Parts: sequence; C-alpha cells; structure tokens
Amino acid sequence: MAYLPEGGFEGETRDEIFGHAFNNLSRKVGKLSWQTLDFSEKLPAMRALSLGGDFYASEALLVDEKIDEALERLGAKKLLVCRPVRGQLLAIALDDNNTSAVQTFLSACASHFKEAQARDDQVALDFRSWVIEEGQSPQPYIDVLVQSSQEELPAEQNLYTPVQIGVASFFGTALAGFYMLYSNYQSVGKPILAKRVTLSAVFIMPLLMMAVILTPGGTYDRLFPVASGLVMGVIANRAQGSMIQDALRSRSVCKQSFLRACLVTILSLLCVFLSLLGAVSMGVVPESW
Repeated sequence: MAYLPEGGFEGETRDEIFGHAFNNLSRKVGKLSWQTLDFSEKLPAMRALSLGGDFYASEALLVDEKIDEALERLGAKKLLVCRPVRGQLLAIALDDNNTSAVQTFLSACASHFKEAQARDDQVALDFRSWVIEEGQSPQPYIDVLVQSSQEELPAEQNLYTPVQIGVASFFGTALAGFYMLYSNYQSVGKPILAKRVTLSAVFIMPLLMMAVILTPGGTYDRLFPVASGLVMGVIANRAQGSMIQDALRSRSVCKQSFLRACLVTILSLLCVFLSLLGAVSMGVVPESW
C-alpha cells in the first residue's frame, strides 16, 4: 500500500488497486542493481548476490524481472533468498548437492537477523528463507538444514502495542507501561535498550509516587492516571511504534494477548500498593495518607 497515491484509486477493485501498487514497486526496485558478496574466506566457490539501496529492496523477491536477473547472473534455475533486514535481499543459487553453500548462506542470514535485532539503526525483518524457481512464486524453504540453522531463533514473539501500553499505564500506573516497554525490547533482542528502560523506571517511579503522596486530593493526584496513560502511550509510539509495526507486518511477531496485558496491569497495581504499604510501615509516609 506504500505505493498508492494519496486517496488511493476510488471506484477500482481490490485487484486493480494492488496491481497499481505492484507496478509502482516494480518500477522502483527495477532501478536497483545486484551486488556480488564475498564469501571467499568461508567458502571460496560460493557465489552470492545482494540487492539493497532502497527501503523496499526486500520486496524485490516478488518482482520477476529482478529474480530473473539474479538467476542469469548466478547461472541457476532456482534461488535461495532471505531478507534478514529491511531494505536488503540476499540470494544464492540453490543446488541440492552443495549443502556447504546452503548451510553457509543460512548461517549468514540468521546471524544478520540477530545482529539487526540488537541494533538501533537496522530493522530485523524476517529470519525465514525462500526458494524461487524461474517463473514461480516464492515458497518457504523447508529443509533439515533450515531447521538446524534457525533452531536458536525464536519461532514467535509477542509484543505490546502502544495502545496496550497506554491503557495499562492508565489503569496500572506507569509501572505497567515501563514493564511492557522493557518486555518489547527483550523480545526483539535489544537488551541494552531494555536495561535503559529499567533504569528509567527505577529513577522515575519513586518520584511519581512521592508526587502523588505529597499532593493528596490535588489536581495532580486526580490527573495522575490520565497523565500516566497519555505519556506512556506517546513514549511507546515514539520509541517503539515503527519497530512494532514492521515486526507485525513481517509476521515475525504477534500482538500480545489482552489477558496478558490485564495481568501485567493487575500485578503493577499490586506492586505499587505493596510499596506504599511498606513506606507507611517504615514511617516514610504518614498513616493519615
């Protein structure tokens, strides 16, 4: 849908609309050129190609002209392709008798996907590999080699959406939102960012709780749930919105369940209540509060 003009094509059928979008995609990726990758250190006889230079280069596996170019350059009848990161398509000639080349290629794709998960400047797109025969649509590459090379990769991850984070923060305080942000970063393999969220929660949550305690019945006290929901929802959308949308669009993850979000909300409320109860017992907060 990224290649439709503003307003779409009113009055046209779904197939016609997608036909226009596909033609626009074909014209855009048609300008890109395949580049040869050097695998000489791992496997001297292996030849691989890379297509990049555009945000939608990964979708070139749907464009017959670009696939035909790769088949011709590699002198092959079948391609094994992968798109580990947004904006890149990798390909080799698929030879069932050359298992070493296939294994090396799959390992490189899996490593590239994992590295992208841990980086802020790349979007991990898909850890699966595809087989494309001349004139045929891409098919998932189902083989023991694929399963063994990807057995350490998560088959499916669930992410909290910005809406879930905002609603949970409204009902369960900002602590629920911080946990969901942390969980999302952990799920996509970004432990450094997850740690930053944890440190932020450790610093901010006590300040928020003290603000509520020191202004009982005040405007801030009454608006605290609304403010928590809005602020955490906006933060989630700005910090993780694109990451979540790309992950959901590539179907490498699913949206976290409603029940799980409710559970996090309830546990967050319980944690805040126990913290306040402990503060009262230690005399930090007056019992009259």
